[in-house]
Amino acid sequence: MAEQAQKSYDELGFTDDFLFGKIMTTHLDLAKELLELILDIRIKELRLAQSQKSEKFTPLDRGVRYDVYVEDSENTVYDIEMQTSAEENIGKRMRYYQGMIDLDTLQTGAPFGSLKKSYVIFLCTKKPAKLSPVLPLYTFSSVCREDPAVELGDETFKVIVNADCDFTGENRKLGHFLSYLRAQTVQDDFTSALSDAVRTAKTAVEWRMEYMTMLRKLQEAGFNADRRRLQATVIKMYQLGLSMPIIAASNDISEEEAKAILEKNGYYQS
Repeated sequence: MAEQAQKSYDELGFTDDFLFGKIMTTHLDLAKELLELILDIRIKELRLAQSQKSEKFTPLDRGVRYDVYVEDSENTVYDIEMQTSAEENIGKRMRYYQGMIDLDTLQTGAPFGSLKKSYVIFLCTKKPAKLSPVLPLYTFSSVCREDPAVELGDETFKVIVNADCDFTGENRKLGHFLSYLRAQTVQDDFTSALSDAVRTAKTAVEWRMEYMTMLRKLQEAGFNADRRRLQATVIKMYQLGLSMPIIAASNDISEEEAKAILEKNGYYQS
């Protein structure tokens, strides 16, 4: 989100999570085709999952805002996330999303058996750190270390799609999709449909306004966080007995601003 927040709406592409989420949740046929391609399954019907959680716009919050949160007619839940940086802790990030899905789908007092089968899928344009060897797909499920034939049966799956690889597999459609993720190369009907959806999205006035509103909220959140850090630093330096000129110079503010911060917080009277 940090890199995306520096872009104008016209600069967004398929791998920017805002546009990715909008396209996939609006064109469920494309989301269905994508899931079938990645998981090698057939899905009868796909619909938007009903989340019980409010979305978080602020990067300081630890709430979860799913890029794409859908479920099929068999009540299997799919969370698809776009990842454009080489994430150091992708495993724990996926664990966090999995936990949020479980909390979201289990009603208070309901038996654990009512938890839904779920997939957390990360589409990565750069190979996640610490994953070796380099593969186009990494699929994880809960199996017994002593005997891999024994499954835990928790029905949770985590899938990493790695576009940062030299694809040599037989599935040409998957290879074309990885190339599209990596360089927006259109080579077949599916990637052409994705490209068309991006072009159409650029004309969506409502999405443009929503993106601009989100940017403003992010910028305000960042400004407020910086302001809180500045206030804390000024107060701490004052408590340590440093002079007003030193406090002001160290924080690149005027002495009047430093005094105003201290006065507002009850530490100084002019």
